[in-house]
Amino acid sequence: MLIDSSVLHVREYNDEFERNYSFHWQDSQGTFLLRWDNAPHHKHLKTYPSHMHKNDLIEESDVISLKDVLKYITSCI
Repeated sequence: MLIDSSVLHVREYNDEFERNYSFHWQDSQGTFLLRWDNAPHHKHLKTYPSHMHKNDLIEESDVISLKDVLKYITSCI
C-alpha cells in the first residue's frame, strides 16, 4: 500500500537465464490504474517485450524495474 492508499502488486522472477516481471498498480478501491510487464507479446513495440497497459491501450515502456515503477508512481501522486 502506498501513501495515497493505492496498491502496487509486484511479481518478479529472476534466474540466470530469464527475468519476468509484472507491476500492477490500482487505486484504493481496487480499480486498475497501470500495469508494466514483459510478457512476450506485442512484438510491434520498440521496447518489446517490455510494455505498459494503460486503460485499453498497450504502450512502449522503458519502466522495467521496481525502482523505475516507484519513481513513475511518485511523479503521479
